[in-house]
Amino acid sequence: MRIARPMYVNRGLPLVVALVAAVVATSAPAALIVPPGFDVHVVARGFNEPVAIAFTPDGRLFVVERGGLIHIVTTDGDILPAPFIDLSAEVETSGDRGLMNIALHPSFSTTPWLYLVYAAKIPPTDPPIFGIAPTYGRLVRVLADAAQSGNVANLDSMEILIGQSPDEGFIHCYASHLVGTIEFANDASLFVGMGDGAHFEEADAGGQDAACFAPPLFDPVHDVGAFRAQHLDSQAGKILRIDPETGGGLPTNPYWTGNAADVRSKVWAYGLRNPFHFVLQPGTGSPERLWIADVGWLEWEEIDVADGGENFGWPCRDGPVLNADYQPLTPAHSGCDTIETPGNPGPLTGPVAWFHHFNKALSGPPGVISRCILAGAFYQGDRYPPPYRGKLFIGDHVYSWINVVDPDTLNSPGPNGALSVQPLATGAGRPVGFATHPDTGDVYYIPYQQNRIHHIEWVSPPADIDFDADVDLVDFARFQSCVAAGIQPGCAAFNADADNDVDVFDFDAFRDAVGQH
Repeated sequence: MRIARPMYVNRGLPLVVALVAAVVATSAPAALIVPPGFDVHVVARGFNEPVAIAFTPDGRLFVVERGGLIHIVTTDGDILPAPFIDLSAEVETSGDRGLMNIALHPSFSTTPWLYLVYAAKIPPTDPPIFGIAPTYGRLVRVLADAAQSGNVANLDSMEILIGQSPDEGFIHCYASHLVGTIEFANDASLFVGMGDGAHFEEADAGGQDAACFAPPLFDPVHDVGAFRAQHLDSQAGKILRIDPETGGGLPTNPYWTGNAADVRSKVWAYGLRNPFHFVLQPGTGSPERLWIADVGWLEWEEIDVADGGENFGWPCRDGPVLNADYQPLTPAHSGCDTIETPGNPGPLTGPVAWFHHFNKALSGPPGVISRCILAGAFYQGDRYPPPYRGKLFIGDHVYSWINVVDPDTLNSPGPNGALSVQPLATGAGRPVGFATHPDTGDVYYIPYQQNRIHHIEWVSPPADIDFDADVDLVDFARFQSCVAAGIQPGCAAFNADADNDVDVFDFDAFRDAVGQH
C-alpha cells in the first residue's frame, strides 16, 4: 500500500489529478459518521504509525508500529510500558517500508509463535533513488516468552522463514508494493501477500534499478518490473501459501513442483499489483476462500476472490479493463502475450468488484470511489444487526470510508456485474488495519491519521429487537408476543431478569429502554 500516496502518472507528466490526490490526503480530517445504533470509540491511543493489529485468544491486543515496535494493549485498555519487541535496528522504513504485519499461530495459547513481515535494512550499495534504496523483505517468527506472561518476545527463539539472505527475500526495489498481509488458514497453512516491488510513477518493465539486481540482492532474471507479477518463479505480485514451520511450499498448492523450496511451489494466486490487505472467508473450505484488496494504479482499485491458481492479470489488466500502458511493453520475459500459455498457465480472472478513483458511475457496483482499497475483516458475531453478519468490512485509506460487502452476492451479482457494497462509515481517519475480537466478533481498526485503535460497537439497547436503533412500538408488539409465548427465538433480549421467561417482571426494563437509540 502507498501510505497517503500522491497520484503519480506515467510518462512523468504533472497533471491536476496529482494535486487533487495531495489535497485529499492532507486536508483536515472529516468527522466520523456511522449509522444510528453504532458507536466508534477509542480503545488505546498514542502509537507511532500503527499499521496492523491482532488479538490473542485471551483478548490482549498486539499493535504493530511501522518503525519496528510491537506493543500490547491489555484487556483493561492499558498499554504495557515495555514493547513486546523492538526490531527498529533491523527494519528499513524509507518509503512505505517498515514492519508491516503480524499473524498469531492458530494454537497461540499453547504454541505462542508470532509471525512478522518487514523490510530489512542492508548497507546501501549505490546512492538511493529519491531517498529509496533497494532492499528485501523478510518473514520471521518469534515466541512469546511464557516466563514473562507472554508479554515480551523471546529473541533467542527468532527464526527467519523467508529472507535468510537478501537474494532469498521479497523484492523491495522501490518505495512501495511490498510485503503486506500474513494470515493463517483453518488448515494451519500460512498465506503471505507481496506486491510487485516495481515503480509506480511510470510503467515499469525493468531496467530501472540496477542496484536491486546485483549482489547481495536479486538475480537479474527478476528485472522485469511489474511483470514480476506474471513470473511464477518470482515471489513478487503473489499470494503465497506456505508451511509455517519451514517457509516452504505445500504439495496441495496449484503450482507445486515437488520441491518445497521452489518459489512456484509456494504460489497460491498471482498477477497482483499491491495486495496489501486480504482476508480469509470463514466456512468456505480448507483452506478458506481469499478476498484480496489489490491497490490499483491510475484509475482502479479492485477486489479479487481466490480459491487457488488464479492469475488476476496485473500489469496487463487493471481493474475491469486492459492496461493500455503495459500491453505494448516487451519485458525480457513474462509479458502479456504469455498469459494462459504453458509457462504462465493460471486462468485469467477478473475482479468481483472494482472502484474508479474519481468517477463513481464507472465503479462496479456504481456509487463508490476508492483510491487505496483494504480488505478488513469478516464479521462473525451476533451483536451487530443481521445485515452486517457474515459480511466483509472493507476500507479506503485515502477517502477514509468503511463499507460492507455481502459475499452472498458473489454468484448473484448486481449492477455492472459486481457485488453488493453498502456504506458503514465516513470520516474513518484513513483506516489501515482491521481485526475482530475473539469473544464478541466486534470489528476493530486503525485510523492511521490518528495513531490510535478504534472499536466499532453496536450500542442500541437489547430491546431494540428490529435493530432500527430505536426502542419503539414495533419492539413493544414483539415484547407482548414474547410475554404471551415465553422464551422463543428472538425473545431473549426482553428477558431482563434472566429467569428464562419473558413476563410482567421484565416490563420495567423494557419501559426504561423505550425511546433509547
